[in-house]
Amino acid sequence: MTGFEILSLLVSILAVAIAAISLVRTRRIAAKQLELQHVTAELSRKQLEIINSEEEAQTRALIDVELEGSGSNYKFVISNYGGAEAKDVHFHLGGEGEGNPLVGSEYAHKIPIKSLKPGKSVTLIAALTLGSPAQFNTFVRWINPDGSEGREEYFVSV
Repeated sequence: MTGFEILSLLVSILAVAIAAISLVRTRRIAAKQLELQHVTAELSRKQLEIINSEEEAQTRALIDVELEGSGSNYKFVISNYGGAEAKDVHFHLGGEGEGNPLVGSEYAHKIPIKSLKPGKSVTLIAALTLGSPAQFNTFVRWINPDGSEGREEYFVSV
């Protein structure tokens, strides 16, 4: 073999080595890019889920019941913390009977609440006596703007 042929052979071997190294690196980079694409797709999917749940939360009412008061003046506060109006809101106490602190005439006048807008509240007087229980099991149900019914149960205490 002549010197020129040996030089051509070495240059060819060097070119093949460079091409092989480049191919291996390109495959590694492509694998990492594919992995990043999967991560990005998963992140996008989760972001869409969060956006959809936030939009859904804005179209639903969230009713809460609390027992507030000081001294001998107590009241049940029915509030809408959701992003939508609640209609036909019904409220009642579990185990109603002797220990029922609701004032009958006020309850009959206010319940069911025809419409409870977001951020608004309705109060009901709680006529607590020494014989009244310290904790009440309350139930509330309402109709969301999309026609679905919401229900919650709360334990409120003095």
